[in-house]
Formats: sequence, structure tokens, C-alpha cells
Amino acid sequence: MVKVFAHRGFVQNNIKQNSIASLKNAVKNNFTAIEFDIWFFDGEFYLSHDKPTQLSLNNLPRFRDYLLFENRLDYWIDFKNLNEQNIVDALELINRDIKKSKINLEKVYFAPYITDYDLAEKISHYFYKTFGSNVNTAIICDNVSLINKAIELIDIGVFKYISIDYKLINDDVLTKVSSKKLLAWTVNDRNIFNDLVLKGVDKFASDSLEQFPN
Repeated sequence: MVKVFAHRGFVQNNIKQNSIASLKNAVKNNFTAIEFDIWFFDGEFYLSHDKPTQLSLNNLPRFRDYLLFENRLDYWIDFKNLNEQNIVDALELINRDIKKSKINLEKVYFAPYITDYDLAEKISHYFYKTFGSNVNTAIICDNVSLINKAIELIDIGVFKYISIDYKLINDDVLTKVSSKKLLAWTVNDRNIFNDLVLKGVDKFASDSLEQFPN
């Protein structure tokens, strides 16, 4: 089944990205999956694409606020500032909020935005320690120079998926890694979407593909 994740919610008509309004708008427009960005500050996770200022935090939704639709949605979570100093506290909070909302972990994709793969590998172990061996983890790949190492981390089981800029997906990549292991972002062109689906890719983040099957 093809999953189309509403990229930062479904943003239209002056709705702000990563807002509760964009979340509700995604559901209203028949998305069954959501992608969003979170930052860990002062013991809380806040939704924002760019690094928030201290003054802006009170005006941002928390991670737990974004779980109001519970298991009606799949969740693709981009963590923006995880590191070895905050990872234990951060994942304890995530785990607590997910359990409180009774979210099925099979519906959650955890994607730390870390391109230092040595650090990413260390961080991945904390996810498995917190959530168990079946947790859905994704390594970020936003540059062609990272592809082979990302695939290696998939092959040895450090991560389960690659969160990848769709422009990096080509036939060579698809000979090295299963198309089912790719979370492709951000696909807004129907022809590109259809081509990738034909090649077996089945997980997408999109700003505009709400009419495609989820």
C-alpha cells in the first residue's frame, strides 16, 4: 500500500506548517499519514521546521499535541537536534507521550536528521534500547555522497529505512537497496510520483498529493 505523508501537515490557505491547523487540514483532506519536524528544548518537544527561538516556544505545538488523531494516522517524525547529551531524556519523553496516546509503534517512523553517520549510528542504538528491535528507524540521506554509506547502514541493520531526497533515487540506488526501504521526500509532481511507485517506492512525503492513495 502506498503511503503519502502530509509534509509538515497539509499547508494551504495561509495555514502554518507544523501547526495543529495543518494537522487537522491533512486529516480533512483524507491524508492518513503525517510528516513533521520536532526540536527538543527544556525537556519538551516542539514542532518547527527551523530552529525555534526561546521566545517562540510558547507559541509552538508540543509533540503530544500532534497525537490527537492517535492511530488514525501514520507518523513520520524528523528529529532536528538529537545528540548524545539529550537523547536519553528526549526518548523517555517520546516514549511516555506515545504510550499515553496508545500509539501503535508500527505506525511511527523515527528519522533523526543527522548527517554525521557515526553520530547517527550511536543515536540509533538508543531508539532500539527504548522501543525495542522492531522500531522503525530512518537514516537521512540528502546528498549523493551519503548514499552508499546509508545503504550500508541498512544492510547491517543499524537503520530500517532511508529518509531520502527523491532526486537521489535512481536505478543504480534501486539495485542496491529495496524500494520498500525508502521514505522519499518531497514529491509534488504526479509524473514523478507515478514513476517512483512503478519502481516500487511506497512511502512519500508530499505537499500536494492528497488525492493519491494512502
